[in-house]
Amino acid sequence: MSSRRVVWDTCIVIDAIQKTAGRWHLLEPILQEAQAGQVQIVVSEVTVAETTHFRKTTETIEAQVKMIRAWFENPYIIRRPVYPAISELAARIGRVHGVKRATDTIVLATALHDHVPLLHTFDDNLVALDGKLGGSPPLKICHPDPGQLLLISDATPSLIPESSESELHEQQESEVETARPEGQAVED
Repeated sequence: MSSRRVVWDTCIVIDAIQKTAGRWHLLEPILQEAQAGQVQIVVSEVTVAETTHFRKTTETIEAQVKMIRAWFENPYIIRRPVYPAISELAARIGRVHGVKRATDTIVLATALHDHVPLLHTFDDNLVALDGKLGGSPPLKICHPDPGQLLLISDATPSLIPESSESELHEQQESEVETARPEGQAVED
């Protein structure tokens, strides 16, 4: 299995499962690479919780649930739990960057915590944060583009940093702080 990874936001997951017209052509090549073992798709457990049903479908709810569960069981899907370090980082992202939805901040924090360099979303509010989070290089947040997968390094970042909790907290604070506009203070 490849060490190249991309985080998918909930909207992307739903569009991939239901093969949404107008978006499926962007997602299918990425899924083909994942099925071939060339990329892993990382999702937060909050995405699993948000993926409750499809938009505009004739499928019964039972059929939808079956399809959703089967999709999350694919071997190329990496499900990441919401650890205290992730929820704390998510709260800081919300405060510093004004992200209102807690689920969005958790997805962003999952990408940073797991050192995943790329987050796909159709949420333009999240796309506006492209390049403003993370270290060097910063987190790339964009609409899905199969060509961008070539930009993902094959280097294997650890899924769970080996740092102590306090070192991790300091590192995450630093990553969030680097994205704050100069002179802007944020209270904890």
